Amino acid sequence: MRHVNIACVVLIFLAVPTAFGQLSDPEKDINTLKTELAALLQKNGSYSWRNQNTRLTDVSFEGCRISFQTELEIAMERGAMPSTDPRAGLSRDLMPADSKILTEYAFDLAEINPSEIDHRMDVGGNIRLLLKTIDNDEILSYKMTFSDGRVSDRKASVIALSIRKKAANDVKAGLISLLRRCQE
Repeated sequence: MRHVNIACVVLIFLAVPTAFGQLSDPEKDINTLKTELAALLQKNGSYSWRNQNTRLTDVSFEGCRISFQTELEIAMERGAMPSTDPRAGLSRDLMPADSKILTEYAFDLAEINPSEIDHRMDVGGNIRLLLKTIDNDEILSYKMTFSDGRVSDRKASVIALSIRKKAANDVKAGLISLLRRCQE
C-alpha cells in the first residue's frame, strides 16, 4: 500500500503545472519565452530586507541580448552607521545616511554557459543566481551610478542576479531554456 501512495504523490506532483514547466517548454516561441522571463524577473527581483530595498526593472530583449536595471536603496540612521574605527576604513562622516545605487546590465545570452548557472543563498532568504560566461571572458557589461553622482563602468565574467527564493528554480529554468535557444 505504501508504494501505491508514493506513486500517487509522484503522479500528482507531475500533473501540477508550474512556471518551471511552462518556461522550459521546448515548443514555445522564443518571443513568448522572453516575455514570460521578463515578467518573472521583474516580479521576483524586487524585495526588501532590513534597511535595503532592491528593485529589478526595465527588463528588455533585443535579439538574444538582455538588459535590465537594479536599484538598491539603503536607508541608515546616523546612530546605526558602521563603526568609526579607523581599522575598518569607515567613517560616519563619509557615508551618506541614505544611499542609492542604480546598476544597468546588458549582455548577450548566447555568451552565458547554461551548465554553470549556480545559485547561492543571499540576504533575506533570497537566492543569488550567478551567470558565468562560456570562456570566463570579461564581456558582461554593467554600469553603476551612485547617489553622489559617481559612475563606474565595468566588465565582468560573472553577473549575480538576486531574486526571491520561491522563484529561483523557475527563473533558472527560464534562463536555461532561453540560453539554449540563443545558442542554437
